[in-house]
Amino acid sequence: FEGLDAPARDLDAPLAAGYLGSLNFAKLHPHYVDFLTAVTIPGFTVRMIGDTTNQCVLQDQCRRAGQPELLEFRGYRTDIADELAAINIFPYLLNPHHYGTSENALLEAMAMGVVPVVLDNPAERCLVKDQETGLVVQTRDDFAAAISWLERHSSERQRLSRRATETVLKRFDISRTVAEFSQWYTTISTTDKAEIPFTSIFGHTPAEWFLANQRSPELFTDIQHLGTIDDNILHGLLEKTKGSVFHYSRYFPEDVRLVQWARRLETYAQHKQKS
Repeated sequence: FEGLDAPARDLDAPLAAGYLGSLNFAKLHPHYVDFLTAVTIPGFTVRMIGDTTNQCVLQDQCRRAGQPELLEFRGYRTDIADELAAINIFPYLLNPHHYGTSENALLEAMAMGVVPVVLDNPAERCLVKDQETGLVVQTRDDFAAAISWLERHSSERQRLSRRATETVLKRFDISRTVAEFSQWYTTISTTDKAEIPFTSIFGHTPAEWFLANQRSPELFTDIQHLGTIDDNILHGLLEKTKGSVFHYSRYFPEDVRLVQWARRLETYAQHKQKS
């Protein structure tokens, strides 16, 4: 968190909301705009800091919701400290099936005292403690109520801000990380060497390696299951990287099954989009 020093937060400052991170719907909640439009605070807007993926889609959603000025797109920024210093709440609403783990963007915002409002997803639940270092919500209405509560209770907002900074800087201090890694390395280095039969775990071919890392391998092995895909899951499956079938088939083009699965999924997604 070097260079991410929490600024002095004005207790009476109005709400200033912002999001930092990917705008890809495999990460950002596909109904992000729908959540935001539930907020009834006059003039409520969200500063969007990050790549411009899906910017046109999000802008169109805002227009159709009758709030064309709801999102302010800042584009990609290398100096995130200035951007985070300009906001005080962090509506970080992610796809329930997102691939994230450590969520650096969330931790960076918390380190600078920006109060997070997150959905009750596994990764976020591990990083944000409700009513202590931020707010954890379940539904669209919960989210709107949380934002209104933060507006009305500026002293509570400041308490959450301070606690978020203190907790993140302590929990993820680099010296603590180094010490914990060193402990594991020491343990491993004193353990007897042994062969690990990876093929018995992951299989022998790239297609088998891919399936071994899927929560729902039947989506690829049985075409009948394609129609059961949840829209939130589909966004992740269509990623071109992140260990997707497209990622695997690009690296292992000689594996016929991977190529077939990639084409089948792409065809299904195109048909679904047209319908």
